[in-house]
Amino acid sequence: MRLFRTTNDERRTTRWGNQSGVALILVLSALVIITTMAAEFAYNTNVNYHLAMNDRDRLKAHYLALSSYRFMLVELKFDKMFQRTIQQRNLGQFMGSEANIPLCQQFPISTELIKAVFVESGEGGGEGEGGGEAAEGEGGGSPIPAEFSKMISLEQREAAREFLNVDGDFDGECVDEGKKINLNAFAQWKPDQPVATGLNDFDKFKAYLIQFFKNPSYEDAFEKADVRPEDVVRNIADWVDTNERVNELGGVMGAPEDTMYTKQDITYPLKNYKFTTLQEIYLVEGITDDWFAPMESRFTIYGDEKVDVCNADEDIVISLIRRYVESREEPPA
Repeated sequence: MRLFRTTNDERRTTRWGNQSGVALILVLSALVIITTMAAEFAYNTNVNYHLAMNDRDRLKAHYLALSSYRFMLVELKFDKMFQRTIQQRNLGQFMGSEANIPLCQQFPISTELIKAVFVESGEGGGEGEGGGEAAEGEGGGSPIPAEFSKMISLEQREAAREFLNVDGDFDGECVDEGKKINLNAFAQWKPDQPVATGLNDFDKFKAYLIQFFKNPSYEDAFEKADVRPEDVVRNIADWVDTNERVNELGGVMGAPEDTMYTKQDITYPLKNYKFTTLQEIYLVEGITDDWFAPMESRFTIYGDEKVDVCNADEDIVISLIRRYVESREEPPA
C-alpha cells in the first residue's frame, strides 16, 4: 500500500486556483450585468428619444394646421367685404361665374405660395439677373411677375422671411361643406319618436340615404364590397344615435348595437354620438374603401340635414328632388 501526502505548497496552489476561478466568474458576471444594463439604458434612451421627437412633430403639425386655419378665417372675413363690393358696384357682369367663388378658393393659403410672393420673387436680382419674369422660362426663380415683386418692399420681404422660418409647411383648403349630406344629422332625432302615420324624421332620413346609395352608378361598388345599402345606413344611424339598440325602419328595435363589434378580433364600443371626423366612419360595421371611397366627397359631418342644392353635385340634387316629390301626397302637376 502506497501513501500520498499533500504538502502545504500544493494546498496553497489549489486554494489559489479555486479563488482565481471564483474571481474570474465574478468578473465575467459583473461584465455581463454591466453590458446588459448599458444595452437596456441605450434602448430605453432611444425609445424615449423617438417618443419625444414624435411628440415634437405632432406639436409642430398641430400649430401649422392652426396657422392655416387662422389664415383661412381671415380670408373668409375679407370674402364678405369682397362679395359686398361686387354687389354694390355691380361687378358680377364683368367677373361672370368667378364672382361667386370664395376668396379662399381663388387664393388658397399655403407657405409655398407666401414664399413665392414675398420671398422668392425678389431673390436673384432684377429681370436681367434671373429675377421676375426672366427667371420663369429658365426655371431658376419664381413665376411671380417682376412688376408685382417690385411692389413688395425689402422690409416686408425680410418680415416674411422671418415669419416663414419654420420647420414645416401647411396648405389650407377651403371646401363648401353645405353642399354635402351630413351623416351626423341622425343625432338630432330620436329613433323611437312617435308619429301618427308613416315614418318619423329619423327613419325618413335613413330611407333617403338608402335611396341615395341605391343609385345605379354605385351598384357595382356595393356588390364588390358584398354589403347592402340598408345595412350600412342602419349601422351609421346606430353609431350616431343615443340609444343602444339596433333600429330598423318603422321603429322596430332589435338586438344590442354592440353585438356586431364585440365579435370582431379587435373589439371596441359604439360611440352613440356624432362623428368627430369623417374618417371615423370606417369604424362602423360595413364601411369599406370598396364602396365608400368613390362617394366620400358627397358626405360631411357638419351642418344639418339641409343641403345647398345650388352648389351640390348632380346626383345629390337628383336624390333631393326625388325625396321631395315622394314626400308629397300628390305629385306636382
